[in-house]
Amino acid sequence: MKANDISLYDLVGKRFNTLDRLKMAIEKISNMKVDMIAESQTERPEDSDDMIDFCYLELQDIHTMFYLKDNAGRYYITEVEF
Repeated sequence: MKANDISLYDLVGKRFNTLDRLKMAIEKISNMKVDMIAESQTERPEDSDDMIDFCYLELQDIHTMFYLKDNAGRYYITEVEF
């Protein structure tokens, strides 16, 4: 895990109107281009929040964030996983 990855934990507790806004925040924090970001199609573990998967253009590793949607439909980040 790199220092830039650690700073992604700062996204926990923040809300984003769209995945594009979240993508821009990830790129700004990490100084790396995000190749793909999407709501995860993987079956989520029991008793966990919904998931967002993303990967960087330079790397093939897939990272996961957990989220809830608030009443306005915004993504509320609850956890970042590496």
